[in-house]
Amino acid sequence: MSDLLRVERDGPNDAVAHVTLTRPDVHNAFNASLIAELRRAFTALAREAPTDLRAVVDALGLEPPLLLVAHGVGGLVAVTAMQQDPDLAGGLLLLDAAGPGYPQAALDALAGARRAAAERDTWARLLRPESNREHLDGQQAFAQAQAFPSLGPVPMLALTHSIAEHAPGTPPRRQADLESAWEAGQNGWLALAAAGRLERVDLAGHDIAADQPELVVMRVRELLPAG
Repeated sequence: MSDLLRVERDGPNDAVAHVTLTRPDVHNAFNASLIAELRRAFTALAREAPTDLRAVVDALGLEPPLLLVAHGVGGLVAVTAMQQDPDLAGGLLLLDAAGPGYPQAALDALAGARRAAAERDTWARLLRPESNREHLDGQQAFAQAQAFPSLGPVPMLALTHSIAEHAPGTPPRRQADLESAWEAGQNGWLALAAAGRLERVDLAGHDIAADQPELVVMRVRELLPAG
């Protein structure tokens, strides 16, 4: 692909791709040329990727039911996959996942707040497929999530932050409104599962797995399907 990097594949059906830099001994190797090559490589890999989670599971040779662990917007992906394929998962762990309706609620809470432009733009881009890297139609996807039927008895645990992290300049009152909307979104996830519960993680911001890795591992072990 390039003299700057190498792409190799392994695993079942060559489903795992490894991207390796081929010039680590060059001073200041991480320059504009290399960054451009990396973007091209990962864009090409993204085009080759399966478009649904079951295809990924099959490509990796995994046997459902699985425990799905999803962070941020990935929570929407995981729950959507479970709606489309009820036999896929035997449990769901959400890590500070934006709940149904949250992006629009965030935009409503930030409307007219000039000092919150950065945070407002982040959620606005997510709702428009032409404005985010994943080309996600967030407006449609999150609207559909609000109408999801119950997932039944599948165990679900939603871990959420205890440390609020907002864009610099967002006024305190608006931050409080955002946290209220976030809480409502978490409860929206729990409403989908008969065996759902919410846990606020001490000393953790949005990246819960980085801030409290041992707790995340503990919760994964608790939720793993029997057998």
